[in-house]
Amino acid sequence: MSVKRIRPRFVNRIPDQPRELLCRLKESLDRPDVAIRGEIYGHHAVLKVPEGEVHFWSPQLSIDIEPDDGGKQAVVRGLYGPRPAVWTMFVGLYAMWIFCGLMGLVIGYSQWSLDRSPTFLWAIPVAIVLCMAVYGLAFYGQHLGNSQMVSLGAFLEKALAGPDQNE
Repeated sequence: MSVKRIRPRFVNRIPDQPRELLCRLKESLDRPDVAIRGEIYGHHAVLKVPEGEVHFWSPQLSIDIEPDDGGKQAVVRGLYGPRPAVWTMFVGLYAMWIFCGLMGLVIGYSQWSLDRSPTFLWAIPVAIVLCMAVYGLAFYGQHLGNSQMVSLGAFLEKALAGPDQNE
């Protein structure tokens, strides 16, 4: 992954039926020599790094395999993202800093309208800087999990390629 984005996505069209691709993916996950683990739920799958390699910034790959062009080919949509606990933490941090900024705005405006020194207005730029720090932290975490993102993508590509193309 050369382009750094928060939660990178991809879309691939593969000239096979979705059911066949899901079977290949399941067979690849069930092989004993494969370290990647995952679950398949209907036309959706989640790939994860092995238990021994999981760290705080470890990504997971969510995949949807759907029919396209009248069922003659499949559309594979993928989304690299953090584990749900990490994603929830980031949403919580954003919500907290935005709430603090809005409270600073409300209290600061109240102070200003009462002809007092609006000291709470300092909460607005502080909240903006802290939101930017959280955004930067997300990029740093993506950098730490980049090799695992590449491993998940390589596994998916190999699993969906088919037995005749893997040799």
